[in-house]
Amino acid sequence: MNKDNNAVVVYPAYNGNGLTGAVASRIVEVFADYTKAIIPLVNGPDEKQLQEVAWSAIPGLVPLVIKPEALQGRGLVGALVTGIECVYAMYPDCAIVRKDPDHNPIEALTLLLLAQEYPTRMVGGNRVYEGRRDLMPSEYDYETHERYFPEELYGKATNGRVRVGCAHGYFALGRGLPIKEILSFIKNLIEKVESNLGGRMAWGFDASVYLAVDLLQRQGRATLQVIDFPAMTERIRPDAKVTQQRINHKCLTDIFTSEFGSE
Repeated sequence: MNKDNNAVVVYPAYNGNGLTGAVASRIVEVFADYTKAIIPLVNGPDEKQLQEVAWSAIPGLVPLVIKPEALQGRGLVGALVTGIECVYAMYPDCAIVRKDPDHNPIEALTLLLLAQEYPTRMVGGNRVYEGRRDLMPSEYDYETHERYFPEELYGKATNGRVRVGCAHGYFALGRGLPIKEILSFIKNLIEKVESNLGGRMAWGFDASVYLAVDLLQRQGRATLQVIDFPAMTERIRPDAKVTQQRINHKCLTDIFTSEFGSE
C-alpha cells in the first residue's frame, strides 16, 4: 500500500468471499499504488467463522470483521453502513471507494481518480445493458434496470441528476465530503423506509448515498457525477427479487421526494 495516498477501498466480503483467489489478487494489484488500505467488510451470521476466514486474506488486504449483531438484521445494507462508518473513523482524511468483489477494479479506480480531482465530488458507476441483452435475458429485469430505476425512480426524485439502474453499487467519495453527515442522513432514511415497509431495508444503501450527495449538491456543498460502464458479465435474477427491489426503492424515493422535493 502507498501510505502517502489519501484513499481507502472497501468492499463487502460475505462469509469471507473475496479474501483470496484471483479476484482478491487483482483488487490488490490495481489499487496498491493508489490507496492507504484495501478493507474487505467481512460479514455473515457466525462471528467465530468470520474471525477465522479473516486470517486467510491475502497480503495487501486488511479485513474488518463486522459482528453479526451490528448488522441489525439488515444484511448488506447493515454491513456497508457499519463498515464505512468504522473505516471513516480510522481514515477520516481519505477518499472512500466502495466496490463489490466482482466489479472491474479498473472501473472503480477510474471513479477514485476522478473523485480525487475535487475533494467534494462523488463519482458513481452505473452498469448499462443496452446492446447486451444476452447478458440480461429477463425482459422484466431489463425494463426495471434500464428504464424504471433511472427514469421513474431516481431520475424523477433528482430532476434527472441521478440516473442509475439496479447495478450501481460502486462509487468514490471525495475526502472533502461530510461523510458523517451523509451516513447520518442514510441511517435516518433507512429507519423511515423500514417504518413504511414494516420490515428491514434489504437494498438501497448505494442509492441512499446518491440521494444524500444530490441534496448536498443542491446546497452547493458537493458535486455528483455518474459514469455509465457497459456490462461485460451476465446478470440473472429471479423476478420475485426484482419485484422486491422495485418496492424497496420506490418507498425510498417516495420518502425522499416527500421531504426534499426534486428541484
